[in-house]
Amino acid sequence: MSGIMAMAVSVGFFGGIATWSVLSVGTILLWGVFTAWASYFAAGGDNKAIMLNITCNSFGSLVAWAVAVLALSNPIPGLPGPAWIGILVAASIIFFVLSSQISALGFVPGIVFGYATTFAYLSQTPGAFAYEALLSASFQNVLPLVVVSMAVGTMFGAASAKGVGFLSARSETA
Repeated sequence: MSGIMAMAVSVGFFGGIATWSVLSVGTILLWGVFTAWASYFAAGGDNKAIMLNITCNSFGSLVAWAVAVLALSNPIPGLPGPAWIGILVAASIIFFVLSSQISALGFVPGIVFGYATTFAYLSQTPGAFAYEALLSASFQNVLPLVVVSMAVGTMFGAASAKGVGFLSARSETA
């Protein structure tokens, strides 16, 4: 089987399994799964990419979560909310890009995917951008929800990569 056919079959198969599983559970973010899956392949799509992707996606989510918590407490009277959030976002991006000098955080796109997925959830989900949700010890809190969703996505990415290897190897020996 050609490499592209093996990729199509493996990713398609695992994509169907991921969709069925996530929709059956009902808590995990399917789009977070697929974002992390793509991020895993962008990180190299190998065993080393598993931990790098999970670490970077999680770090990006943590930084975005911290921005959200801080955004709710504008300490400068009269400063419009969008300006305060803009300052926080600028500072957080500088922080996470500089943090990428640490090898475990050395995949900036993975950090951005976690960061963006967190803000996507916060901006689309009523009640998510509030202290009660942001500080809860549950999947109402965007941080554990995105981190788990993206870790699941990374594992589906790794499984599909193994599937590609298996399908490609089978065709070479046949």
